[in-house]
Amino acid sequence: MTIYLFELRKHLKSLLIWFSVLLVIMIVASVEFEVYQGDEEIRQAMDAFDPFFQALGMDNVDFTTAIGFLAIFSIYTYLPLSIYSGLLGLNILSKEEHKKTSEFLLTMPVKRTTIITAKISAAVTLTFVLNLLLHLAIFIIFYRFDTSSSFVLFVSHMALGVLMTQLIFLLFAFGISVILKRQKVLNGSFLVLIIVTFMLNMLIGYIDNPYFLPYLTPFQYFSASQMVEGNFRLSYLIITLFLSVTTLSFSYYYYPKKNITI
Repeated sequence: MTIYLFELRKHLKSLLIWFSVLLVIMIVASVEFEVYQGDEEIRQAMDAFDPFFQALGMDNVDFTTAIGFLAIFSIYTYLPLSIYSGLLGLNILSKEEHKKTSEFLLTMPVKRTTIITAKISAAVTLTFVLNLLLHLAIFIIFYRFDTSSSFVLFVSHMALGVLMTQLIFLLFAFGISVILKRQKVLNGSFLVLIIVTFMLNMLIGYIDNPYFLPYLTPFQYFSASQMVEGNFRLSYLIITLFLSVTTLSFSYYYYPKKNITI
């Protein structure tokens, strides 16, 4: 519990900074949306951007409604929150070796499995809190544009979809951090990985028969376009569960046997 609470306090400032920046983006976006909400001319003008919306899987979404706007604007929720969770997963355990604090941590009267549990619990808690704060803010900011139950359901579904995507990157990154040691290189490489998977997600929208490609990018699993209808596909849920269990199991198996650099 001590380690868990320490990690929460340690990362609180970072969480608030991420939330504040994304909150400002959402407020600015709401001001922009207010200008053309329900505007027929804007709707027709947006037809010229159909290829881009199709790449995002949003070709059938009305950009001039709150739901449609947020679905398209979801790039500013899925991508930043995935980056936050991925980097958190990479650093929350590996930083002990990088900062040469492993000796102090490992001399505490706790097992290594307890350390893993505390660290990953803190990371999941921080991920959940940031997700909840941001989507509550989105709901409050945009509720004045649409008070229907469908809007409430969409924001709820999107929050859950983003959270599932975050957890995939978080747990995968955590598993990688258990093996590798070069933290700075890891951060840059993993950031590139997230960007590449996001770009692949957009590329798939241009392909008629993507075959297995959607399974290679977590951004396809719970995309905003699916969250509009609350469509959680069983195959993607199974993959998410499999990846989560596999990476966690590996972490619990490997870390207690790992030679820690002191």
